[in-house]
Amino acid sequence: GGKDEVLRFIEWTDQLLASGTVQHVVFVAGNHELSLQLTAKHPRVRQCQEELKRALTDRPNVHYLEDSPCEVLGLQFYGSPWTKLCGRDWAFQLPDAPEGLGAKWALIPERVDVLVTRQPPLGQRDQEDCKLVRSSQTLQRRVAEVRPLVHVFGHIHAGRGLSHAGSTTFINAAVCDDDYKAVQRPIV
Repeated sequence: GGKDEVLRFIEWTDQLLASGTVQHVVFVAGNHELSLQLTAKHPRVRQCQEELKRALTDRPNVHYLEDSPCEVLGLQFYGSPWTKLCGRDWAFQLPDAPEGLGAKWALIPERVDVLVTRQPPLGQRDQEDCKLVRSSQTLQRRVAEVRPLVHVFGHIHAGRGLSHAGSTTFINAAVCDDDYKAVQRPIV
């Protein structure tokens, strides 16, 4: 999202926290968050990106994860925004190969209770209506090694829902339909 979407997200999460609906907010960016991937070369644009990211993250009980861990209520979280290339110049994209996404997934610690990614692993809530599979085989391998209790993601809108494999519960928490309209209630 752009600046306006990020500011609306800040307002919404502040309301959730203030109302007591949630005690903590844990999230990752996604391939549409061009404003959060700090790749701008022009100093003023880069400064604006950094300020927006600080506004998003410098709040109590808000945990923005970008290839990073946090502990919330005794649970170990790890989050990563990366997705495999999907044809456009979106944010946080790499090839689904050992030297691309595989290198990012290798950063996931051995002990993680809740894994939060934008990308779904292969075979878990990953099929779109058009039968394309846009999930990650390298993430599937890493999740099988780490075995988190819960893996939350949302990149594939049509895959919303829950599934289980072994001791891991997979949650595709997508709120948008394929036209990018928020039609589902958030999973809180």
